[in-house]
Amino acid sequence: MIKRVKTKTCKAKESVDRAYTKIICAKQNAMTVLSDETGDIQIGLAVKIIIGVVIGALVLAGVYALWENVIMPRLGNEVNEMFNV
Repeated sequence: MIKRVKTKTCKAKESVDRAYTKIICAKQNAMTVLSDETGDIQIGLAVKIIIGVVIGALVLAGVYALWENVIMPRLGNEVNEMFNV
């Protein structure tokens, strides 16, 4: 019974050691990213945001044009035909 307790304790210590190692690695990765002074990350993020805004504006303009030029006139014609006006 004493051997089983030692084995479980040993496995628990190994698990704690693995978790500690992962935490240290994550800390080092975070410190590396945060200490980067070249600005590449910020520039890349800004470009992604600008691209997203531009594409969103284009999609919105396309939907608006489609709504104004195709959907609303056809809907008006359908309603007029429905009521025989």
